[in-house]
Amino acid sequence: MGGDRGRQSITDGFKECTVFNDRADQMVETGNAVACALLSQAKAENQRAWDVLVDLFGEMIYRWCRESGLKPEEARDVGQDVFASIANLHDPWERARDHGSFCRWLRLVTGQTIAKFDYGPDSFSDLGSVLVAADSEADTVDSRHSDIVADDRELFIRILNHARDQISPEHWRVFWQVIVEGHKPADVASRFHMARHEIYVIKSRVLWLLRDYFECDVVGGGT
Repeated sequence: MGGDRGRQSITDGFKECTVFNDRADQMVETGNAVACALLSQAKAENQRAWDVLVDLFGEMIYRWCRESGLKPEEARDVGQDVFASIANLHDPWERARDHGSFCRWLRLVTGQTIAKFDYGPDSFSDLGSVLVAADSEADTVDSRHSDIVADDRELFIRILNHARDQISPEHWRVFWQVIVEGHKPADVASRFHMARHEIYVIKSRVLWLLRDYFECDVVGGGT
């Protein structure tokens, strides 16, 4: 049952990200789809999904902790608490939507977990209250803040790199220049001696390849 819900979520998420024309929206929606599906499957005791979730977010959480002034060993401890917090989350899609992106919400959870570490366990009654505090703080954070945009972009690049072997070298270069670097499709088409419509086809194809990879190979446990 949990596996079916995870696969449905990632499919729906990628359907949404393919309809956005804005590349920033496509990066955010791709990140949301992958993160929420992985989290759902990790909670269903899918070890592969959990490993990939930690691989995608572990370094980001660690960096946020270090930037806040924590020592390396403290940052590692806080990172474990962050993952313990999100493992209890019932509806990751709702959090991602409410806060603009999963990355934005996760940064808030990390900040509240750091505060719990800095000010002692009595600052929050339990890890669940960290989630509530992060939800409250979200109202005061501008979703267009440069750090938030950079986080979403970093997650998208991590997701893309994770599935790089599934994408042909030429399609990879086209997709990277259009989505990650933000070049105009017409300019990329000229550079690769393609028709403009071919660039849009490649962009859609790569997004669906990402969906298939995470849905079948990671979330679905395919070989």
